[in-house]
Amino acid sequence: MSIFPERFSFLDGRDFERRPQQETMASKVYYSLSEGLNLCVEAPTGVGKSIAYLLPAVKWHRQTEQSKPIIITTHTKHLQEQLLKKDVPAVQMMLGDDFNAVIGMGRGNYICMRRMNAAAAGSPDFLPDESMIPEVFRIKSWADTSENGCKTELPFAVDNGAWGTVNAEEGNCLNQRCPHFKPCFFQKSRRALFKADIIIVNHALFFSDLAIKAETGDDQAGILPSPSAIIVDECHTVEDVAAVHLGIRLSAGTFLYQLRRIYNKRSKRGAISGISDNRGRFLAARLHDEVRDFFQSLHAWLPDDIKTHRIHEAVVPENPLAEGLTQLCGLLEVYADEEETNVEKETELRSLSRRLLKLTDSLSFFLRANSEEHVFWFEKSSQYLSMHAAAIDVAPILNDLLFRSKTPVITTSATLAVGEKLKYFRSRVGMSEALDMILDSPFDFKNQMKVFAAQSVPSPKDKDYEKESINWLRYFIHMTNGGAFVLFTSFSQMKRTADAIRPFMTEMGLNIFVQGEAASSALLLEAFKEDTNSVLFGTDTFWTGVDVPGETLRNVIIMRIPFSVPDHPLIAARCEHLEKSGGRPFFDFSIPEAELKLRQGIGRLIRTAKDRGIVVLMDSRVSNTNYGGKFLRAMPEGCEIEKF
Repeated sequence: MSIFPERFSFLDGRDFERRPQQETMASKVYYSLSEGLNLCVEAPTGVGKSIAYLLPAVKWHRQTEQSKPIIITTHTKHLQEQLLKKDVPAVQMMLGDDFNAVIGMGRGNYICMRRMNAAAAGSPDFLPDESMIPEVFRIKSWADTSENGCKTELPFAVDNGAWGTVNAEEGNCLNQRCPHFKPCFFQKSRRALFKADIIIVNHALFFSDLAIKAETGDDQAGILPSPSAIIVDECHTVEDVAAVHLGIRLSAGTFLYQLRRIYNKRSKRGAISGISDNRGRFLAARLHDEVRDFFQSLHAWLPDDIKTHRIHEAVVPENPLAEGLTQLCGLLEVYADEEETNVEKETELRSLSRRLLKLTDSLSFFLRANSEEHVFWFEKSSQYLSMHAAAIDVAPILNDLLFRSKTPVITTSATLAVGEKLKYFRSRVGMSEALDMILDSPFDFKNQMKVFAAQSVPSPKDKDYEKESINWLRYFIHMTNGGAFVLFTSFSQMKRTADAIRPFMTEMGLNIFVQGEAASSALLLEAFKEDTNSVLFGTDTFWTGVDVPGETLRNVIIMRIPFSVPDHPLIAARCEHLEKSGGRPFFDFSIPEAELKLRQGIGRLIRTAKDRGIVVLMDSRVSNTNYGGKFLRAMPEGCEIEKF
């Protein structure tokens, strides 16, 4: 029996369209939750997966009288909003149940009234630079009339430094001792989380929260309450997001910002500017210069001709900044002890001490570079240097922290299968025990989509590839009179191709939008949607998560098989790890990853039952190599494939 209502109409009068795939998924989700089992589902575009997991989850939550909320995590804040404003109201109407769903965000997204008032008053303790005052006043003026005090609702771009002085940062909360506790924006949001039936978060917050709980060993730590069930939507991004949030990222700016908050020698402001003991001010000023010089020396030491530089052993014997930074943390604790009658000042000092100590430990961890579970690398531009450490294999970590817990976990995405199986995805994220389901697409690909696969075009490795591919690019753009996404795997190739094809586009009377030129990606997408005959050139941003239904997008051209950059430190480390365990990196990692990415790119084309169009695979390796057949077999079932 279906868990969907027999008849249902939306507020605008539209009847709910029953979809067999959606009902099958919903039944499986309900069964999995009822039995406390993990479930992995590939639900192609058009299935309506959001309703297919949301409706049975709410029904299960109500019928079993769960006291804990269901946590739904998705990839972006945009998708969070879509769930809350579109899918939640639909399910509420279907069930006749006004269940409570809220969006969860990290505390740094909210205004702290106490810190904002102190900064707006010009307090040197809270405002390290007077130049921030106008920005702080802008934020305060907005916050005075805001209901939520959330950064995402700001009607203007905000300076990160100014926001850092007024937000509800971790470790700097007085809780019930604060005079603003009841009306506090963050505390109101936290109370709402603990009253909610459904909490919708993005992956970044979910995995940050998971990392905090793992680090402290406390399920009550972090921001999110313990859930009755977890639903991971857009789960194809989980491995990369988890790797980042289970690692570290550092830069000189990270340290210098915290040191200026403690004491800014230029403005003579900061948290310890009014303390009689001058040792802390002297040490903070000295460390500011030492941190700057240390990062500059590393920048000069690294080769100029590479953007990423992996390290396999200690950069220096010991962290040369550790002694001074640790000493400053100790002084901050001493100063905090002396401020016991001023709880606000004491809390600020202890928060700064803890944050600086954590940065110091992270820097030491990076410079030692002796963890076999992590890969370490520098990223360098002409002026900027950052340090990165990421978990190489998140599978055992997520298996332990997420999938082997007593809480059932549902993972779903439109593209998960490799070779028509979910084994690859599950092995990458550690989902060892789970039910599987791959749903059919509701679309008629035989009549909606045709694939053109290169065969005569030179291989991308050949010198004549770009010249010939551009000739064919003109041909296929002309075939559909624009209305095309042209997807690249590198900015440099995209720029060269765009420059070469501009005269043709002008001759055709078509607009060309190129990622990275002038407007943001979001504005480019909106411009493309408004101009039904334009062509958009994009890289990674436009391969996934972009929705352009209707005839505006009728042609997706993929210039190369989207293999991961093999020399990126994290990719290289994953391949080495696989090889050590007896695997074949190219066939067991590179090809499956490229297949998933290719399916994501192709998935931009057909978004509704009315869409029609073509896909062009400009990379002749799909036709002329022994592994190319894997990519052709990954095309949607039923669609015609013609080689050129």
